[in-house]
Amino acid sequence: MDGRVLKYLILGGRQFERILILGYIAEQLSSGVRPRDWNRRWIQESAEAVDGSHNHLLAVYYAYNWAYDSEKGEAAGRYLEQLLASPYRLGVMDGDKLAVEAGIYQAWFRRDRNKALAWMERMVAKNKLNENDLPRGILFKYWILGEKAELQRIFESKLAEIQGMPPSGKREMMLSIWTEFRDDLLFTQIA
Repeated sequence: MDGRVLKYLILGGRQFERILILGYIAEQLSSGVRPRDWNRRWIQESAEAVDGSHNHLLAVYYAYNWAYDSEKGEAAGRYLEQLLASPYRLGVMDGDKLAVEAGIYQAWFRRDRNKALAWMERMVAKNKLNENDLPRGILFKYWILGEKAELQRIFESKLAEIQGMPPSGKREMMLSIWTEFRDDLLFTQIA
């Protein structure tokens, strides 16, 4: 435990509450609870206490995941903008993955094909968008381009990989998310 965390524990306050909330989220994730089922008030409060710390960025990242999984596009956009505007990310999420998330956000919530492709092309130009490292990004790119056969192939592979995991809450959560994700993309079209 570093000195800053120790200070928060001693002094209490919003930073201490955020540490407790982040612990709660970590427990929820390891138990297989989907982000949309996390405590909304806690998620929002932990992300609102702006201090530029690693814990704040992590709280904003979790808030983005909660908003995205809850289909709250406006909130997801606000949280994503905070992450993109941060001068440093402290290992929370690197710029390449944020660029992919920005493309996904433009495609799914705004249905803006051109902006989504512009974000995705940044990753292609850097040779960063591939099935192994950024599967959601490549899936969204195929969705934007209308390549349903490629979508189906990757989804089948990813779902088989998840089904091969030992039974656990996390495995069930991942199956739920990826099955819903597959159905959303295969049966919805971008404008």
